[in-house]
Amino acid sequence: MKLEEKLSELQKIAEQLDNADTSLDTSLELYKKSIELAKSCVDELNEAKGKIAVIKKEADKIIESDVPEDLK
Repeated sequence: MKLEEKLSELQKIAEQLDNADTSLDTSLELYKKSIELAKSCVDELNEAKGKIAVIKKEADKIIESDVPEDLK
């Protein structure tokens, strides 16, 4: 499931939890699912953050190697 889909699912769960007609048992299950989805989103964002750091490091090396010595 893509991050956007997870966030959409979290929104739907929040709406269901706001509904006064949702039973306690259902609310507990929805809450548990929301925690799992939120953790998955955080994990995915942390993974993306790591990939960005690697790409940035590579870009910095390229930029630095292209700068003439007399300008460093």
